[in-house]
Amino acid sequence: MTRIYFKLAALVLTTALIAGCGKKVEEQAAGSVEQELTLCEAESFIPDNNFGLSSFFEKGNIVVAELSDGTVLNEIPVTFDEYRVFLSMIDENNGYLLYCSTPGAGQMMKLLYFTNDRWLSFTEADISLQLDGYPTSLSAMSEEQLFIGTQMRSNGFLFETTNGGRDWTSFTVDGSIKNCQNGYAPIVDKENNIAYVLLKCDENYLLYQLNDVWEKKGSFPLDAFVEEFFASDGELYIVDSEGKQYRIEGE
Repeated sequence: MTRIYFKLAALVLTTALIAGCGKKVEEQAAGSVEQELTLCEAESFIPDNNFGLSSFFEKGNIVVAELSDGTVLNEIPVTFDEYRVFLSMIDENNGYLLYCSTPGAGQMMKLLYFTNDRWLSFTEADISLQLDGYPTSLSAMSEEQLFIGTQMRSNGFLFETTNGGRDWTSFTVDGSIKNCQNGYAPIVDKENNIAYVLLKCDENYLLYQLNDVWEKKGSFPLDAFVEEFFASDGELYIVDSEGKQYRIEGE
């Protein structure tokens, strides 16, 4: 895997009220040998700021708008149905957006958009045939280097491109781990200049940290599906499919 360029878009959090920190998740999966991590529930909303932008579906379009005042920067027509959209900015003006349709009959459309002028204009590329899994996340490290995490199907659950999305290859974080279902694109804790990746394997979520090579930091069980995984101010966060937000802590 190519060494990560530490240029991931800054993820700025609003002040969060944290409750329940220091309490361990009550049950650890049987047979688990990894360090047990703590999930600290966050009572206030923690947004992925993406340099002040948000993306969402509205009236048959993907809308990219300013978080501060809701100003719409652009609307991208949706040719298929509305399922998932992921936004990752490299800086104020440059960034990527990934659109995914519903996986009808096992087929999912995956369209990758790029902008260099804060979404006043954009280019489009169809990467549907290059990633067989269903995307869970997108991380843009530079204009050339991107990562996509997926729910695994036949050809992997973590993907990297080093030429701006033209070609994608799957990569393995830990060859000793089997039965992984989901991968989440690597993120960067910019305060400490550390990269992390999250995997869902059997009953546990496994957290890895990049120290020249990927090293396992610990694990935690979670019944719900992780929808978001991000870093800010030296902390790691997840948002689950029930809308609950947590900060991840070690022992």
